[in-house]
Amino acid sequence: MRNPRQKAAGQEAAIRLPDDEEARRYITAHLGKMTAEDVCALFLVRLDQAAEMAETYGQGEKEHMMACVGKILSSLFRGSDIVSRVGEDSFLVYSAGAISGKKAQEKAKEVCSQVRLAGAAPSGMAATVSVGVYLAQGAQIPFERLFGQAAAAIYEARSNGTGSVCVLTDEKDGTEGPSRPAER
Repeated sequence: MRNPRQKAAGQEAAIRLPDDEEARRYITAHLGKMTAEDVCALFLVRLDQAAEMAETYGQGEKEHMMACVGKILSSLFRGSDIVSRVGEDSFLVYSAGAISGKKAQEKAKEVCSQVRLAGAAPSGMAATVSVGVYLAQGAQIPFERLFGQAAAAIYEARSNGTGSVCVLTDEKDGTEGPSRPAER
C-alpha cells in the first residue's frame, strides 16, 4: 500500500496530511501484517496552547501554528512514517521498524525542541507541544489498543506541564524519564 503522505507531498503550500480515517486504514493494514518480532510506535503530538491561541488571537492563528507543527513533524520523521492531523489540536505519527523506547523518547524530545525552536506564532505567542508515545511489539495489535495507549501517554505528558513527553511500552526497556509499562 502506498504511504498516504507520499501521495500528498507537494499538493499544497500548507502541506496536506492524510485525514484520520485514511491514516487509520493504513495503520490497521500494517498492524495486520506485523509478526511477533515487529515493533511500532504511535506518537500523539498536541499543541499545548491551541485553545488559548484560538481564543486570544483567532482560529487563523491556531491553524497557522498547526500547519507549522505539521511541517516540522513531516521533516523529522521518515518518508515511510505516517503523519496525520487528528482533531483540532493534535497529530499522530505512526512509525514501524527498529525503534526502541530510548529512540522513541529521543524523537519525542526532538519534536518538542524543534517546535520550541521554530519560534512563536505570528502574534508572538510561544508555541510548545506535548508528546505521548506508545511503543508496541508483536502480532495482531488492534488499532484501538495502539491509539488508546498513546492517548494515555499524551494525557500523562500533559499532566506534567507544557512541552512534556511520556513514552509507554509493553515492558520496561531502560528508557529514562516519565516512561512506564503500558496497561494491558
